[in-house]
Amino acid sequence: MAERKIMIGTDPEYFMRNKETSALVSAIPYIKGGKHDPIPLKHGGNIQSDNVAVEFSIKPAHKTEDFIANLKATLADTIDVLPKGFELAVLPSAEFHPLELADPKAQEFGCTSDHCAWELIENDSPRHPNPNFRSCGGHIHVGCLDEDGVPIHPESQFLLEFQGKIAMIRGMDLFHGIISTILDSSPEAIERRKLYGKAGCHRATDYGVEYRTLSNYWTKSPMLSMLISSLTDDVVELIIKDQLNAIIEEVGAQDIQRIINEGDVADAKSTLEKVLISHLSEDSKFYLEECIAKIGNTDSIAKAWAIEQ
Repeated sequence: MAERKIMIGTDPEYFMRNKETSALVSAIPYIKGGKHDPIPLKHGGNIQSDNVAVEFSIKPAHKTEDFIANLKATLADTIDVLPKGFELAVLPSAEFHPLELADPKAQEFGCTSDHCAWELIENDSPRHPNPNFRSCGGHIHVGCLDEDGVPIHPESQFLLEFQGKIAMIRGMDLFHGIISTILDSSPEAIERRKLYGKAGCHRATDYGVEYRTLSNYWTKSPMLSMLISSLTDDVVELIIKDQLNAIIEEVGAQDIQRIINEGDVADAKSTLEKVLISHLSEDSKFYLEECIAKIGNTDSIAKAWAIEQ
């Protein structure tokens, strides 16, 4: 395994579900933290309600094993905060009963704009024609600075530059986005992609980038999360070695965006087999094989992560 040159974190969103009835409920009455006043969790990270969803953020990590440990600990803390009889539902999107959307906070849809790394423009604020539609993201934060703002490796400092940030997001579309099209192909995922998580969706940060294309699906199990972490290292190495642009040209920038935005599983599989697989690390190949074998697994997130309830 190559030396890791980045920090990685995440702030995924989930719906709350009644275990007995399977009905989705708004998190607003139960999770008191908000965007500007999140509630600290026991093992690091914090929790808040975001629209009707539960959102938590983890402590960023340098090593993959720490990333997985931080994610599991924050998941466990979040599950512990939920009222008895409720669970986290790992769904990319869903339709809520209008009564669950009565709180004014359920009509708030983000306050900070994001951008497209392909068109280099600010994205329009999305609005779904169904007022009861809501979605969940699984955003990935990639940085080159530690928590004190100190560079962690000289070769990852491209993440502080505009072109480097754009390269990182385009590379994540090429690998994370296309592979996720295969792994995250449910009707709920397809519906989400019509509005949220378009190719190239990101925010620039002081420490690097926030990749906003993926749903929360990849947090459902440790294996999926290790795949996402490993793919991030693959993209970083390709940028450092000046090999990424050639792969993007081989696949085609327009095709990368189309595959992601349309959820084209057939073309995603073809691109993976013909182009991407040869550029994956051995770790990524192993995780990917395991994840593909378990597509359709219906274990709860608590069971998948072996979190006691």
